[in-house]
Amino acid sequence: MFKGEAGNDQLYGMGGQDNLSGEDGNDTLDSGDGDDNLEGGEGDDELTAGKGEDQLYGKAGNDTLDAGDGHDYLEGGEGDDEITAGEGDDQAYGGAGSDSINGNAGNDLLDGEEGDDVIEGEDGDDYILGGEGDDELSAGAGNDLLEGGEGNDSLPYMAMRVIIFLMVGKVMMSCMVAVVAIHLYCSKVQGMIQFIISRWMMISLS
Repeated sequence: MFKGEAGNDQLYGMGGQDNLSGEDGNDTLDSGDGDDNLEGGEGDDELTAGKGEDQLYGKAGNDTLDAGDGHDYLEGGEGDDEITAGEGDDQAYGGAGSDSINGNAGNDLLDGEEGDDVIEGEDGDDYILGGEGDDELSAGAGNDLLEGGEGNDSLPYMAMRVIIFLMVGKVMMSCMVAVVAIHLYCSKVQGMIQFIISRWMMISLS
């Protein structure tokens, strides 16, 4: 266990399984190689993962968390945090505060939790949750699932393409179409999609 003091500390891991704790202050923690555990503590901290499967906890403060090459776990904690997933299949949780979360590569789980968050999926098949608050969610390349949660959330739809399935007699047919507008009713199970041909179609969201 490498533990900092009340000031602004710099802690660096080596090739093994390290535990770094910044404690109070604006600290810089770098895991290096190995499967490491990093905790920022109070203050505006910078936590960087390496090649292993690391766990990063920002704790209180406006923290910056960067995942590495492995399958990492990132948790911002209280404060307005900036979290960037890495090359692996990562799990990122914003915690309380208005956070910015970027999925980067990999099939990631991105959860803003409390606060007005901005979450971008980027590459990979991501599961994106806004949580509480007025969030802005956007998917990237891959087959992503977006869930707004509580609050007034925004999901950009421009250039969105969907596959629809239609029953023609007893034959199931499918085609890909471009979506130009989406309108959802107060009901959780019905809404309407406007396709590029400017016709509206009733859909069921269940």
